[in-house]
Amino acid sequence: MTSFDLILILLVVGIVLFEIRHDAGRALLDAVATLVAAQVSRVLAPALTQALHWQPFPGTQHSPMAQGILFVGCSLIGLAAAGLLHRYTRWSMDQWDPA
Repeated sequence: MTSFDLILILLVVGIVLFEIRHDAGRALLDAVATLVAAQVSRVLAPALTQALHWQPFPGTQHSPMAQGILFVGCSLIGLAAAGLLHRYTRWSMDQWDPA
């Protein structure tokens, strides 16, 4: 296991602990924001790698560090937007929970 793997594991554990405190509607919005951040970081990583003149990972066009930086940045923006959207809509999954 590399240090990059450890950082990803800590990031996932942190997000899971953060999401435990929220209801299902907010957690679903956060999950969608995280998936969008992963896709956006994958698409924009080659451009950032070239702009910073970093060495791309063998067999790819992007640096893992560039993709990681983009993912963290996009995740923070996405989580903030999801929180704001949930605050105004108060969308919840409680209507489908019989208990």
